[in-house]
Amino acid sequence: MTIPKVFVSYSWDEEQHKAWVRSFASKLRSEGIDVILDQWQVQPGDQLPAFMEQSVRESDFVLIVCTPRYKEKSEGRLGGVAYEGDIIQGEVFAKANHRKFIPILRTGIWTEAAPSSLLGKAYIDLRDGVNHAESHANLLRTLHGVSLKAPPVGQKPELALDLGKPIGTLTIVDDSMTYGVSHLDVTPDGRYAVSSSSIAPKISYWTFPEGRRLLSIDPAYADNRYHIDAISIKADGQQALIVSEGAGINIYDLSTGKRIQEGVRYGGGIRRMRTTSDWKRAVCAGWQYIEVFEIGGFGSLKKMTTQPEGFWKSRFNPYSILCLAIDDEASIGITGSNHDDLKIWDLKVGKEMRTLYGHTGSVRSVAMSRDGQIAVSGSADATLRVWELRTGRELRTMSGHTKAVNGVVLSRDGTVAVSGSSDKTVRIWNVNTGLSMSVLDGNAQEVNVVARASEGKYIFSGADGNVVKMWEMGP
Repeated sequence: MTIPKVFVSYSWDEEQHKAWVRSFASKLRSEGIDVILDQWQVQPGDQLPAFMEQSVRESDFVLIVCTPRYKEKSEGRLGGVAYEGDIIQGEVFAKANHRKFIPILRTGIWTEAAPSSLLGKAYIDLRDGVNHAESHANLLRTLHGVSLKAPPVGQKPELALDLGKPIGTLTIVDDSMTYGVSHLDVTPDGRYAVSSSSIAPKISYWTFPEGRRLLSIDPAYADNRYHIDAISIKADGQQALIVSEGAGINIYDLSTGKRIQEGVRYGGGIRRMRTTSDWKRAVCAGWQYIEVFEIGGFGSLKKMTTQPEGFWKSRFNPYSILCLAIDDEASIGITGSNHDDLKIWDLKVGKEMRTLYGHTGSVRSVAMSRDGQIAVSGSADATLRVWELRTGRELRTMSGHTKAVNGVVLSRDGTVAVSGSSDKTVRIWNVNTGLSMSVLDGNAQEVNVVARASEGKYIFSGADGNVVKMWEMGP
């Protein structure tokens, strides 16, 4: 057993005070503390400065008995109290061992008994009239190293994040769509949106909350046979990227509906496209390919010059990439497939980093937090799964839908997810707990795609039957 060594520093007030200090030190020695006290150790002829220096240096703790007289001597630079104070301050400065020096309040009030250097420290109150037993026990626990410890941190409770109930729903029918709404993208403030069908070759450009269509774009050009593969709207709502089978990737001016640039070709049939929030990069995925493009100034789009080939062949079978998500720097990507897995990609070098297993059906949708830390995937198995991308670990499964999950989006901080399903519902989830917070139903058709205004309180969904819905959420 280790016996703590303790030095007692005090002022020689009256004999009664010296007797109290001696009694206090004797009690501590009876309780397993090796107390050093000048009344026992100093003999006539000893060097007091040497005794003080050695006692402070070799002790595990120094107990400083504070009284108004001690404060007066310390701050008046008088006698041994002042010298001990210099030694203590020097050791604290050199070793930063503040916990070695424990103030004891013996008489007076704290501000009148403690030197200025000790006023900010926690102290033991041993004045007459206070609960000596508890205070003394607290001191003993500290000296013997058995101070009360904090209990272990438990599991986080299941806390639902209340976003409020929908306070209004706007339903519009996109009469330019023939086969249902398959693609939908909105500006961060929810003010503008573009929508399209995979098969019908038209794009609708909307303004919200009015739900008014501003124009319709036909990117199919001559033969009207090209499919729409993916769309993306710029944050200011003034331009859109449109991926059209056979016509490539085009930039459109949404104020006029005119194409700004001739289509840039890509390596394979694109199934999904994602852009960074600053609209400087676009990542496209589909069939066997992933391609990264730089979006330059007005009307400029090109494959990244750092990768002349522009794409990397994945290990998927043809037509197997069904969904795509990227971080906000287009450095990490995650794709879902018609197998039942997801793959994480280093988009800077074109390297597959990890495969995620857990779903039991094709992965139809995926979303990633802007910082690239977590992802949420939706599957034909009717579940959503939350992933830690750094380790590839599945954090939790979110259940509630009864049919395939076709679309999922995340809030900017990654704490809230919105999903759309073939069960004709849209659900809002607390990602941290896995709880479903709201169910938005009333759809007559399967929900194919969802979008969320990251800086506003609007949720959008597209469904079969050419229907686009907007929910305004309460506070």
